[in-house]
Amino acid sequence: MIRICTVLFVCVFCLGLTAHAQGIKAEDQAPYNGQQDFKQYSVHYAVFNSTFIPADVAARYEIKRSPYESLINVSLAPRGEYGALPAAISGSVRNLMQQQKPLKFIEIQEDGATYYLAPIRVSSEEVLHFELALTPQGSDDTLHVQFSKKVYAD
Repeated sequence: MIRICTVLFVCVFCLGLTAHAQGIKAEDQAPYNGQQDFKQYSVHYAVFNSTFIPADVAARYEIKRSPYESLINVSLAPRGEYGALPAAISGSVRNLMQQQKPLKFIEIQEDGATYYLAPIRVSSEEVLHFELALTPQGSDDTLHVQFSKKVYAD
């Protein structure tokens, strides 16, 4: 059985190698990976097209696969450590015309790790601005993450 986190890691790694081999600039390649560090935690995120997920994995988690559907993957880990912790997560995405939509995250739990996926509808090439808020389970601190990414319909 293919685990979704393994699939996501392999997709991210292979796409990076392919983009490098084709001479594509890092900031223009998909998926986009990022990390923001806080005092005790690190927030990791990636944005990629939903067609990168195999059909059987997408069906298991009810993820829509479409050239016009991207996903954001978010995880929270203790700073400097591996693993993903549960958190309350919310967020929104805004385009250049200032149209804002809330992100609806689904929680994925595998092998003691918890991470979150949310779909993003993409009509063509566009720059999206993300705002995320994560509250680690058992904490009163909320971590705020903001970043922008150019996305493409596949």
